[in-house]
Amino acid sequence: MLGEVAYVTLLVRDTDACGAVYGGQLGLAEIESGRDGDDGEVCVFAIGPSALVLRADPAAPVAASPPAGSGDLAPPPAVVDHFALHTTSADDAHAALKDGGIAFLGEPSTTPVGHRNMQRTLLAFKDPNGLHVQISETVDPRPHLEGRRAAKRRMAALEYTRERVPPGTLDSGAGNTDGVRPTDNRPSLFGGFDHISTYCADFDRTRAFYKEQLGLEE
Repeated sequence: MLGEVAYVTLLVRDTDACGAVYGGQLGLAEIESGRDGDDGEVCVFAIGPSALVLRADPAAPVAASPPAGSGDLAPPPAVVDHFALHTTSADDAHAALKDGGIAFLGEPSTTPVGHRNMQRTLLAFKDPNGLHVQISETVDPRPHLEGRRAAKRRMAALEYTRERVPPGTLDSGAGNTDGVRPTDNRPSLFGGFDHISTYCADFDRTRAFYKEQLGLEE
């Protein structure tokens, strides 16, 4: 059976700039970095039970800002529209990250009850590669959703400690040169991926694939 998301890989033009945001400003623990054979430079960060892999690619799409008066530009072609990081307090995350230099696209906003997803309080910003990143707190009070809320609380409760690992053993395939997993036990703002939003050309067919063939719960 399928469990949590193991990892998400982003193709980025500048791993240093993106790494400074995810590792520095967001405070994610870097668990591996280096070169992955002939595939180039990678940097891996822990997010709850999952990992975020930044892989260098000079051809990676970058969301462009339109010149003044030119109208809106269409977004670049991409598989992932955005992803959201789960937090237990959007207000605390907003205050801490704003002080750390994250330029949010707006103030925290709460989706209405009856939204197609669980009710959430959301924040959003763009990373150096132009990817839309959300921060999400689940605030839905409906009793029948307690199981899903509890699963998110368990995910957010995970902590990481500094430990040594055999070089090159992470699933991402990145080259761990010194065998050290440089994580720590500081309280983290994030407890995993809350959701991942993807583009699809055929919604009904894609929905059936995830529900019926993969057995995911809607």
